[in-house]
Amino acid sequence: MNKGNKMPSSFSFIDLIFIIVLGIFIFSRFFSVKLPKDDKTKKRPQSMQEIFISDLEAAPVLSPALRPKPKALPDLQGLEGVALIQKADPSFDEKEFLLGAQEAYHMFYEARRAADKDMLRQLLSPKLEKQFLAEADDYAAKGQRLEVMVEKINSADIVGTRMNGKTAVIEVAYNSKIKNPTQDANGKTVKGSEVAKSVKEVFTWARNIDAEDLNWELVDIKQAN
Repeated sequence: MNKGNKMPSSFSFIDLIFIIVLGIFIFSRFFSVKLPKDDKTKKRPQSMQEIFISDLEAAPVLSPALRPKPKALPDLQGLEGVALIQKADPSFDEKEFLLGAQEAYHMFYEARRAADKDMLRQLLSPKLEKQFLAEADDYAAKGQRLEVMVEKINSADIVGTRMNGKTAVIEVAYNSKIKNPTQDANGKTVKGSEVAKSVKEVFTWARNIDAEDLNWELVDIKQAN
Protein backbone atom coordinates (compact mmCIF):
# COMPACT_ATOMS: atom_id res chain seq x y z
CA MET A 1 0.00 0.00 0.00
CA ASN A 2 1.35 3.45 -0.90
CA LYS A 3 1.99 5.30 2.33
CA GLY A 4 1.73 8.70 0.55
CA ASN A 5 -2.04 8.19 0.06
CA LYS A 6 -2.72 7.13 3.63
CA MET A 7 -5.54 9.13 5.36
CA PRO A 8 -4.15 11.34 8.09
CA SER A 9 -4.64 9.87 11.54
CA SER A 10 -6.33 13.10 12.62
CA PHE A 11 -9.23 12.45 10.17
CA SER A 12 -11.56 10.26 12.23
CA PHE A 13 -14.55 8.15 11.28
CA ILE A 14 -16.88 10.73 12.91
CA ASP A 15 -15.52 13.41 10.58
CA LEU A 16 -16.37 11.22 7.60
CA ILE A 17 -19.97 10.80 8.77
CA PHE A 18 -20.27 14.58 9.24
CA ILE A 19 -19.07 15.23 5.67
CA ILE A 20 -21.60 12.72 4.25
CA VAL A 21 -24.51 14.25 6.20
CA LEU A 22 -23.45 17.74 5.13
CA GLY A 23 -23.31 16.63 1.51
CA ILE A 24 -26.82 15.13 1.67
CA PHE A 25 -28.17 18.36 3.22
CA ILE A 26 -26.60 20.56 0.53
CA PHE A 27 -27.89 18.32 -2.27
CA SER A 28 -31.42 18.18 -0.89
CA ARG A 29 -31.44 21.94 -0.23
CA PHE A 30 -30.29 23.12 -3.62
CA PHE A 31 -30.71 20.28 -6.10
CA SER A 32 -33.77 18.31 -5.08
CA VAL A 33 -37.25 18.86 -6.57
CA LYS A 34 -38.72 22.13 -5.30
CA LEU A 35 -42.40 23.19 -4.95
CA PRO A 36 -43.85 24.50 -8.19
CA LYS A 37 -43.88 28.23 -8.57
CA ASP A 38 -47.14 30.13 -9.04
CA ASP A 39 -48.38 29.90 -12.56
CA LYS A 40 -49.36 33.47 -13.44
CA THR A 41 -51.64 32.20 -16.22
CA LYS A 42 -53.54 29.88 -13.90
CA LYS A 43 -56.26 31.27 -11.61
CA ARG A 44 -56.18 30.14 -8.02
CA PRO A 45 -59.44 29.24 -6.22
CA GLN A 46 -61.19 32.24 -4.71
CA SER A 47 -62.19 32.39 -1.08
CA MET A 48 -65.81 33.09 -0.14
CA GLN A 49 -64.81 36.55 1.04
CA GLU A 50 -63.16 37.33 -2.30
CA ILE A 51 -66.23 36.09 -4.22
CA PHE A 52 -68.52 38.25 -2.06
CA ILE A 53 -66.35 41.33 -2.57
CA SER A 54 -66.09 40.74 -6.32
CA ASP A 55 -69.88 40.38 -6.57
CA LEU A 56 -70.33 43.68 -4.75
CA GLU A 57 -67.83 45.38 -7.03
CA ALA A 58 -69.54 43.97 -10.12
CA ALA A 59 -73.02 45.05 -8.99
CA PRO A 60 -74.22 48.19 -10.76
CA VAL A 61 -74.26 51.24 -8.55
CA LEU A 62 -77.51 53.13 -8.84
CA SER A 63 -77.34 56.86 -8.81
CA PRO A 64 -79.39 58.56 -6.09
CA ALA A 65 -81.95 59.55 -8.70
CA LEU A 66 -82.56 55.89 -9.66
CA ARG A 67 -82.73 54.43 -6.17
CA PRO A 68 -86.25 53.52 -4.98
CA LYS A 69 -87.63 56.08 -2.57
CA PRO A 70 -90.13 55.44 0.23
CA LYS A 71 -93.61 56.38 -0.84
CA ALA A 72 -94.82 59.63 0.64
CA LEU A 73 -98.25 59.51 2.22
CA PRO A 74 -100.90 61.53 0.40
CA ASP A 75 -102.91 64.17 2.20
CA LEU A 76 -105.24 62.22 4.52
CA GLN A 77 -106.74 65.25 6.22
CA GLY A 78 -110.47 64.87 6.89
CA LEU A 79 -110.62 61.23 5.78
CA GLU A 80 -111.90 58.37 7.93
CA GLY A 81 -113.18 54.82 7.65
CA VAL A 82 -112.37 52.76 4.58
CA ALA A 83 -111.76 55.93 2.54
CA LEU A 84 -108.76 56.72 4.77
CA ILE A 85 -107.13 53.32 4.14
CA GLN A 86 -107.90 53.39 0.43
CA LYS A 87 -106.33 56.83 0.09
CA ALA A 88 -103.19 55.73 1.95
CA ASP A 89 -103.01 52.42 0.08
CA PRO A 90 -104.78 52.43 -3.31
CA SER A 91 -104.38 48.64 -3.56
CA PHE A 92 -106.66 48.11 -0.53
CA ASP A 93 -109.88 46.27 -1.35
CA GLU A 94 -112.50 46.23 1.40
CA LYS A 95 -114.31 43.09 0.21
CA GLU A 96 -111.11 41.14 -0.20
CA PHE A 97 -109.85 42.32 3.19
CA LEU A 98 -113.00 41.21 5.02
CA LEU A 99 -112.92 37.78 3.38
CA GLY A 100 -109.32 37.40 4.54
CA ALA A 101 -110.21 38.70 8.00
CA GLN A 102 -112.90 36.03 8.40
CA GLU A 103 -110.53 33.30 7.27
CA ALA A 104 -107.87 34.58 9.69
CA TYR A 105 -110.48 34.53 12.50
CA HIS A 106 -111.09 30.83 11.88
CA MET A 107 -107.34 30.20 11.66
CA PHE A 108 -106.71 31.95 14.97
CA TYR A 109 -109.17 29.79 16.88
CA GLU A 110 -108.06 26.61 15.14
CA ALA A 111 -104.42 27.40 15.97
CA ARG A 112 -105.40 27.87 19.63
CA ARG A 113 -107.32 24.60 19.64
CA ALA A 114 -104.46 22.67 18.01
CA ALA A 115 -101.76 24.56 19.96
CA ASP A 116 -100.21 25.34 16.57
CA LYS A 117 -97.42 27.69 17.61
CA ASP A 118 -96.16 28.29 14.07
CA MET A 119 -99.58 29.48 12.94
CA LEU A 120 -99.95 31.67 16.02
CA ARG A 121 -96.59 33.29 15.30
CA GLN A 122 -97.71 34.06 11.72
CA LEU A 123 -100.95 35.66 12.82
CA LEU A 124 -100.04 37.54 15.99
CA SER A 125 -98.09 40.58 17.05
CA PRO A 126 -95.22 39.92 19.51
CA LYS A 127 -97.41 40.96 22.46
CA LEU A 128 -100.28 38.61 21.63
CA GLU A 129 -97.87 35.90 20.52
CA LYS A 130 -96.36 35.80 24.00
CA GLN A 131 -99.83 35.58 25.59
CA PHE A 132 -101.21 32.77 23.44
CA LEU A 133 -98.01 30.72 23.27
CA ALA A 134 -98.05 30.76 27.07
CA GLU A 135 -101.68 29.57 26.93
CA ALA A 136 -100.65 26.67 24.66
CA ASP A 137 -97.81 25.72 27.03
CA ASP A 138 -100.16 25.85 30.00
CA TYR A 139 -102.65 23.45 28.41
CA ALA A 140 -99.83 21.15 27.29
CA ALA A 141 -98.42 21.04 30.83
CA LYS A 142 -101.84 19.90 32.08
CA GLY A 143 -102.16 17.30 29.33
CA GLN A 144 -105.19 19.12 27.95
CA ARG A 145 -106.11 21.20 24.96
CA LEU A 146 -108.43 24.14 24.50
CA GLU A 147 -111.64 22.75 23.04
CA VAL A 148 -112.72 25.91 21.26
CA MET A 149 -114.22 25.98 17.79
CA VAL A 150 -115.86 28.60 15.59
CA GLU A 151 -119.13 27.18 14.39
CA LYS A 152 -120.18 30.17 12.32
CA ILE A 153 -119.37 33.83 11.63
CA ASN A 154 -122.63 35.71 11.35
CA SER A 155 -121.01 39.01 10.39
CA ALA A 156 -117.67 40.78 10.14
CA ASP A 157 -117.63 44.56 9.75
CA ILE A 158 -115.01 47.30 9.75
CA VAL A 159 -115.80 49.53 12.71
CA GLY A 160 -112.66 51.65 12.95
CA THR A 161 -109.60 52.69 10.95
CA ARG A 162 -106.53 54.83 11.51
CA MET A 163 -103.02 55.39 10.22
CA ASN A 164 -100.04 55.21 12.56
CA GLY A 165 -97.42 56.64 10.25
CA LYS A 166 -97.16 54.08 7.43
CA THR A 167 -99.06 51.43 9.41
CA ALA A 168 -102.72 50.94 8.53
CA VAL A 169 -104.83 49.83 11.49
CA ILE A 170 -108.30 48.35 11.02
CA GLU A 171 -110.75 47.21 13.69
CA VAL A 172 -113.12 44.42 12.66
CA ALA A 173 -116.19 43.52 14.73
CA TYR A 174 -117.07 39.81 14.54
CA ASN A 175 -120.43 38.39 15.51
CA SER A 176 -119.97 34.64 15.68
CA LYS A 177 -121.05 31.40 17.30
CA ILE A 178 -118.29 29.63 19.20
CA LYS A 179 -118.17 26.35 21.08
CA ASN A 180 -115.96 26.60 24.13
CA PRO A 181 -116.82 23.72 26.47
CA THR A 182 -115.51 24.04 30.02
CA GLN A 183 -114.33 21.20 32.23
CA ASP A 184 -114.85 20.53 35.89
CA ALA A 185 -112.17 19.58 38.42
CA ASN A 186 -112.33 15.97 37.22
CA GLY A 187 -111.70 16.94 33.61
CA LYS A 188 -115.29 16.23 32.53
CA THR A 189 -117.16 18.61 30.23
CA VAL A 190 -119.70 20.69 32.08
CA LYS A 191 -123.17 19.91 30.79
CA GLY A 192 -124.51 22.62 28.50
CA SER A 193 -121.12 24.30 27.98
CA GLU A 194 -120.57 22.45 24.70
CA VAL A 195 -123.40 24.41 23.08
CA ALA A 196 -122.27 27.15 20.68
CA LYS A 197 -122.77 30.64 22.12
CA SER A 198 -123.01 33.99 20.38
CA VAL A 199 -119.82 35.98 20.81
CA LYS A 200 -119.03 39.55 19.80
CA GLU A 201 -115.36 40.44 19.49
CA VAL A 202 -113.32 43.25 17.97
CA PHE A 203 -110.03 42.19 16.39
CA THR A 204 -107.52 44.90 15.51
CA TRP A 205 -105.41 44.17 12.43
CA ALA A 206 -102.34 46.14 11.32
CA ARG A 207 -100.03 46.24 8.30
CA ASN A 208 -97.24 48.50 7.06
CA ILE A 209 -98.45 49.67 3.64
CA ASP A 210 -94.87 49.83 2.30
CA ALA A 211 -94.10 46.22 3.26
CA GLU A 212 -93.91 43.55 0.57
CA ASP A 213 -95.70 41.14 2.91
CA LEU A 214 -99.42 41.62 2.30
CA ASN A 215 -100.50 39.75 5.44
CA TRP A 216 -102.14 41.63 8.28
CA GLU A 217 -101.02 41.12 11.89
CA LEU A 218 -103.43 40.72 14.79
CA VAL A 219 -102.44 43.29 17.43
CA ASP A 220 -105.41 43.39 19.83
CA ILE A 221 -108.55 41.48 20.83
CA LYS A 222 -111.48 42.92 22.77
CA GLN A 223 -114.69 41.32 23.90
CA ALA A 224 -117.71 43.35 22.86
CA ASN A 225 -120.30 41.49 24.95
